[in-house]
Amino acid sequence: MASQQSVRILIVEDNVFTAKLLTIQLSEYGYISHTASSAEAALDLLEKNTYTLILCDLYLPEMSGLSFLNHIRKDILYADIPFLIMSSDNTESTIVRLLQAGADDYITKPIQTKVFVSKIQNLLAKQTAKKRSISQKLERQLTENETTFLVCSEKDTDLFFTKFSQNTS
Repeated sequence: MASQQSVRILIVEDNVFTAKLLTIQLSEYGYISHTASSAEAALDLLEKNTYTLILCDLYLPEMSGLSFLNHIRKDILYADIPFLIMSSDNTESTIVRLLQAGADDYITKPIQTKVFVSKIQNLLAKQTAKKRSISQKLERQLTENETTFLVCSEKDTDLFFTKFSQNTS
């Protein structure tokens, strides 16, 4: 898994106290986090920064956490970012609806720190495993499909072949 210092978490929470508390908790575990008080502000931050995980409140002003999740999942640039929804609403129908909409996990408020951090670590481990699997598949495909290129030098007309292969060690 990536070092915790390279993990950047976007917290989307309209309650200033909760956002600050989450930031402190995450920093105690070595994570870097940025906060946005609305989905619109979060979209602005996403355009300017790269995030490893999004932690989002369900009930936000203007655009709900569910609408924000739907927006993220439709955007190819952000669709693969793990998305953790948090809310005091712990009804089964709400949780199921969010998971079916593409949330990677759900945590209820008040947040229990150890459960919270465990969920984040689990999502990050899954993301790392997914990236590793994709990388290995690409490496196998490149190895199976090595290509020979014809390279011409401008100074002379000698032709020579250079074999390129991907080395991803």
